[in-house]
Order: sequence, then C-alpha cells, then structure tokens
Amino acid sequence: MSWFFMAKRIVPGGVLGKFTVGRENFILRYGRTSDVKLLLEYINSFVPEKAFLSIQKKITLGEEKAFVSKMIKDMKESKRVYIVAEAGGRIIASASVVREEGHAISHVGTFGIAVAKKYRGMGIGRKIAEAVLSEAKKKMGIEIAKMSVVAVNAPAIKLYERLGFRKFGSLPGGYKHFGKKLDFDYMYKKL
Repeated sequence: MSWFFMAKRIVPGGVLGKFTVGRENFILRYGRTSDVKLLLEYINSFVPEKAFLSIQKKITLGEEKAFVSKMIKDMKESKRVYIVAEAGGRIIASASVVREEGHAISHVGTFGIAVAKKYRGMGIGRKIAEAVLSEAKKKMGIEIAKMSVVAVNAPAIKLYERLGFRKFGSLPGGYKHFGKKLDFDYMYKKL
C-alpha cells in the first residue's frame, strides 16, 4: 500500500493523496459541490445493511443537496473538514471533523467516519481517519477529537482504539438501531 499527501489548504475537491490497495487505486480528497449524486448513492447504500449510522431511511436528493451546501460552507469557514475516498468514480468512504461551537470548546471537534461495506477491512478506514484528523489539527487547530460509537460495533471500536481513541463514557440505550435501543460509547483522542 503506497501513500502520500499533496494538499496544503482546504479547497473543495482538492486532492490530499492517492493510494493503492491490491490492484485498486483510491483518491483521498475534500468533498465538493458536484459530489451530491455520488454522496447520495453512497450514504443510501448503508440503509439496507442496517449500518450503525444516524440515518435509518434513505436520504432524498434535496436533503443531500442541503447537506453538501452546508458542508462546503462549513469548510470555507474552517468549521469542518470533510474528506471522501473515491475509487472508480464512486465515493466509497467519508470522514469528517466538525468544530464545536463556543470559544471555550472551539479546540474540540466531533469525528465521524463511514466506509462502504465492500471496502471494510482493507485499511481504507484507517487512511481516511488519519487524514481527516491530521487535516483538522493543521487547518482548524483542533486539539481533541471526540466521537460516539455503538457499543456492539466491535470492528469500529478496534479501529478507533488503534487510532489512539480512548473511551470516556457510555450512554445506556442512547442509540436506537431500527427500534432496538443499544448503548453508545464516547471516545476521545488528543491530536
């Protein structure tokens, strides 16, 4: 697996790096306005598999356009870093860090990540997570990343621990997974 960084500032669509896994080539880049349809297809692919994400029904094109518009605005205002991994013209993973609002907590960012089912276990999650956390530190001055994860999502927790995240609390029944209440674990990492 080869890897390198290229971008120096947040530019929607700007390429951060390229890497290869097996015979497949991947591009890591910032999200961009023209990603709306690709992101819609990507995010909606998680619904049938009942992935541990906040969405549990398919998103409409209008909802995705609103998200992408806010994502671009937030990136331009240094409130968010949003990165996608692309393979063969399709988005196959995404990760973000969103700055907390308020002067006293503006050094903290909320981290999130999703990887399409076909691409899990290939090291892509680690690559995109490392990139987004690094960019959040460099571009936004984020010092602490925090996140929540469903407590039964062992593969995700294993990845986060390998990335240096540590559990700091739980919320019993804090996540409704298609009607079933599951515990939420909260994790953090100093960048």
